[in-house]
Amino acid sequence: MTIAAGFRFADGVLLCADTQLTYQGVAKVSGTKIFPFEFKRNGSRAVFTFSGDVKYARGGITKCVRTIAKLDLSSVSREELENAISDSLNDYFQKLIYKHPYYRTMGGPDFNFVVGLWSPKDGLGLYETTDAVITEVSDSDKFAITGVGETLGRYLGGPMMGHSGYSLTDISTISAHVLSEVKENVDGCGKGSEFIVLTKEGLFSSIGGYGTSHIEDVFAALHQSVTGMFLELCDLDKPGEEGVIERLDALRSLVISCRQQMLREKEKHRGLEHLMEILTDWKVRRID
Repeated sequence: MTIAAGFRFADGVLLCADTQLTYQGVAKVSGTKIFPFEFKRNGSRAVFTFSGDVKYARGGITKCVRTIAKLDLSSVSREELENAISDSLNDYFQKLIYKHPYYRTMGGPDFNFVVGLWSPKDGLGLYETTDAVITEVSDSDKFAITGVGETLGRYLGGPMMGHSGYSLTDISTISAHVLSEVKENVDGCGKGSEFIVLTKEGLFSSIGGYGTSHIEDVFAALHQSVTGMFLELCDLDKPGEEGVIERLDALRSLVISCRQQMLREKEKHRGLEHLMEILTDWKVRRID
């Protein structure tokens, strides 16, 4: 029960998830669903997020990480990283998941990943898994979403993701909006939102702080104002254009007010941006 997603953008991939962990379909606690790794032996990078059973998913991540860590090639390729994950998941699912009596049922052991992989040999890729099958998210696909919030997430994200060349600022806004709407409207998704970026240079960074905190309230206000303007525009029984002009003026004032508020918040949180970078660096697990 979750939403986890990955978005391609101009300078890398962004992975995000809600932070509500559900155990045995009942207990709901806060926790991370994003796990970044650096592999010193072969120089590669990997970041996982997941949907599905928490314990089995974490076990699957551990198995994948151990397999990647054994690749001692001086310059491992993304294909080799992909094969390592595929082999690990196939073994894991054959031994533990497919034989489970509650496989493919509510509360069963099933899980899926969204994965960012970086190789010093051939760079960055975004991937998603379905059971033990891993596939790359292409330039035309643009993003991957998994979990109970997938349907609504794709409905919201599809029209906004016109291409995969967005800036970090734009992709942060899109992903934060998708997560906030899913958490608001889909049971089983909730708590906070977590984001991490893996760049084309193989660097991890956070987009936290003011980068996303303002988006939920701003969108709610804009949505209400635009809805009012739409209704006024379509009401052809009212003579003249005064109502439409009033709505446009109100929308303009709202946009300016929101923009000014966001700029003030940005100034207040400049120190937080640095803190988030430190915390992201602390979170990355470096595997010998």
